[in-house]
Amino acid sequence: MSANATNKAMVRPVCRHCGSSEIVRDASARWDVTAQDWSLTGVYDCTFCDNCNGEGDSLAEWIEAEGTSPANVHRDHA
Repeated sequence: MSANATNKAMVRPVCRHCGSSEIVRDASARWDVTAQDWSLTGVYDCTFCDNCNGEGDSLAEWIEAEGTSPANVHRDHA
């Protein structure tokens, strides 16, 4: 993780219509023979809200995740 990223507050998406954090996006995965597991290869722009069934490319509003300011977030470094 970059030094710049560690100085930023963490965020989470919420629905612009209803405020729910039950936000999902479609993605594609391909089988990785070496890893013997599915590997995420793409995430699509359209966002969906499981709470109000809203959808759209700009549905998600990004807000600060409570209790996750840089001073109180524990990050492990490899």
